[in-house]
Amino acid sequence: MERGFLEIVVTGGGVAMPIKGALVRVFVREYNEEGIYDGIETEKRIKEGRYTQSLTTDADGKTLRMTIDTPNTDVSYEENSEISPFTVCDVYVEKEGYFDALFFGVQIFPREESILPVNLEPYTQKLIDNNTVKSIYTGKYSMVYFIPKPSVGGKRENAISAEEPASAQNNRIKPFIAEEVYVPESITVHLGDPSEETENVTLPFQEYIKNVASSEIYPTWPESAIRANIYAQISIALNRVYTEWYVSQGYPFQITNSTAYDQAFVNGRNIYGNIERIVDEIFNIYIRRMGFEEPLFATYCDGQNTTCEGMTQWGSFELAREGYTPIGILRYYYGENIELVSTDNIRGIESTYGGVPLSIGYVGDDVAIIQRQLNRIGDDYPAIPLIVHTNGVFGSDTDAAVRVFQDIFNLTVDGVVGKATWYKISIVYVSVKKLAELTSEGQRSDFHQADTSVLLSQGSEGEDVYILQHLLEYISIFYQSVQPAEADGIFGPQTYQSLVSFQKSFGLPETGTTTEDTWNSLYSVYESIIGVVLPLEEGQSFPGTLQQGDSGESVRLLQKYLNAIAQYYGDIPRLDEDGIFGSQTRNAIYEFQRLYLFEDTGIVDSITWYRIVELYNYIQRNQNR
Repeated sequence: MERGFLEIVVTGGGVAMPIKGALVRVFVREYNEEGIYDGIETEKRIKEGRYTQSLTTDADGKTLRMTIDTPNTDVSYEENSEISPFTVCDVYVEKEGYFDALFFGVQIFPREESILPVNLEPYTQKLIDNNTVKSIYTGKYSMVYFIPKPSVGGKRENAISAEEPASAQNNRIKPFIAEEVYVPESITVHLGDPSEETENVTLPFQEYIKNVASSEIYPTWPESAIRANIYAQISIALNRVYTEWYVSQGYPFQITNSTAYDQAFVNGRNIYGNIERIVDEIFNIYIRRMGFEEPLFATYCDGQNTTCEGMTQWGSFELAREGYTPIGILRYYYGENIELVSTDNIRGIESTYGGVPLSIGYVGDDVAIIQRQLNRIGDDYPAIPLIVHTNGVFGSDTDAAVRVFQDIFNLTVDGVVGKATWYKISIVYVSVKKLAELTSEGQRSDFHQADTSVLLSQGSEGEDVYILQHLLEYISIFYQSVQPAEADGIFGPQTYQSLVSFQKSFGLPETGTTTEDTWNSLYSVYESIIGVVLPLEEGQSFPGTLQQGDSGESVRLLQKYLNAIAQYYGDIPRLDEDGIFGSQTRNAIYEFQRLYLFEDTGIVDSITWYRIVELYNYIQRNQNR
């Protein structure tokens, strides 16, 4: 008997908002004398409060790490073992203001850290009325997930042959390909065969790959085998994105979780610490044939229950034990004319890794970028210490902030900003900024004045379309079944697909047009999220645009908020709270926008106002703890 580890990470809105104080109950499964588990036992234990351990999330949304007895490691090295190579737990998570979540089948492997990412959805009466069944487990309303054991391969009957370049079949079947290979900011997964009527889930690309790897292989395997399989999984996903395989056929998703067509993905499953670290390091590296642009559709299977022309997963395990490197394993199966290449074209990321690891003593613009991004992330993850001087000098305070960030996000804690840490900081920074900006823009005074009687459909343009897109974009952050929509004021195919996914998720007719019921539901869901995410104090609503030359109580409040922020952020100058918007106040706004927003205009629009208010309220709450 060995031991494994379990940690639960609870957020709302992806990685943007850690949820503190969530109650987590863990139930290690009990089996009968025949070795058979009956799920009813967990239901009884939840109702009766008979849990193995009860935990509460900290300010970073994380629980303490549990230690759990597991089978021995060598069980996971046997293809036909009659003993399960992992221990199974069920996890129940609840937090006031959010739907509770129940996970059946969380798997704990020996010596490995199992991480269960839990993204709670805000409590929405409309969802209850239309689409959610009352939980038999808690008496409330639950989001329930069932996690099957790792597939260790599946037969991909309709996949592109590993022996034929993707372009040959792609061009024969359809002419649609992207202009260049890129890593998407997010990917939409269809939970079933392509033509099957079922749910779509949208999530960050890296989180998708971590899920696939945790669903397809064992984390106890040699690292060379794990890396080889992850390279193949990345290549399959990027091939589907690059060739626009499903989108060009009219489907509102980029890949499926059917192993007959693509690769396994289990919505709500746990992932493993070593797999997470590897994916964060190599998520933008893929396989291609020499002389070709597109990522290889790197077919793989388990090699026993199913066979294929590409890599066998148990075969990769054996080759790794013989000392093969990841590229050696891949060339063994796909041929000597393949190579591993990387792309810096990562959608949603403002700057790319410069290739030089940063640590104490380094000076330059890249250091300043990391310092500012870490300070912004620290607003949502308060364990990250403040870097007082964001001057581009990598000192002890930057080292401390990097180390805490690495610990929170399960990176190697060494204080060095290499490729994995650089991109993780960039991705989390974009996520927290995006959430703040969507919240701020949504709170502007004229936001709720859309004409709900006007029927918007494909081809419509204007302010009402922009409002629709903003609502959908914001809701999609908290509800994975709702696809995002870029807010550009033009009702195109993406907006149509996003609207239909919202209507389907909330029990409305899937018309793709804005009926009055659709508008009412959009506002109901949006306002329920705002009530949980950004509770404002009285008098903090946006007063209208403020700029140099203005004066009054709103300007005085602005100066008060900036002075409170300046106590912790040394780059922002202190101000006289005189209610006069002069050059000093304008300069303070310039500096704030330079640190936290995309544009430094010196003018306080709704985004700037609410970002200042949000940060001020955060400081006040932490001072009163």
